[in-house]
Amino acid sequence: MISLPRLPQCLLIAAVLLHSQYLRVPSSDSDRSTPGQFFIVLDSPPAKAPVALQWEMSVPPAIIIGQRDITIGKAAAIAGKSLTCAVKKNPADPRGAVRYVCILAGGKDPLANGPVATFRYRAQTEVGKAPIRVAIEKVLGVSADLKRIEIANTDAMIRIR
Repeated sequence: MISLPRLPQCLLIAAVLLHSQYLRVPSSDSDRSTPGQFFIVLDSPPAKAPVALQWEMSVPPAIIIGQRDITIGKAAAIAGKSLTCAVKKNPADPRGAVRYVCILAGGKDPLANGPVATFRYRAQTEVGKAPIRVAIEKVLGVSADLKRIEIANTDAMIRIR
């Protein structure tokens, strides 16, 4: 097996990131008595910015996110978008996770880089100090010319003190 020097591998990763869109979620810390929040942030080259996004989000039973706790992020609001999230019924989930399907769309302006959605959460009474993972999956974007944009899954990592 041939091993590439470290610098070219870094340049390859940077080149991939410069030409693709991705979502990231900065980590969030809270305590049991105070609601916390996390953001989904879009990073996209300007010429390739999507005009709409959709994703599914799996929220473990350790935290609660209600419908009213989901709001549009600043970057999406500036672009004139609307955010709709609905609970996806799945009574067979053995973990008791709540699954949301979210669609961010409206108008023809592309999304700017920055927060596209904000989620407030509350910890259940017996959470412990382990990190809690909220999975953001099945992420898709749509370009201005109505082409599908594949976007990698990501996670929100939450710590409750």
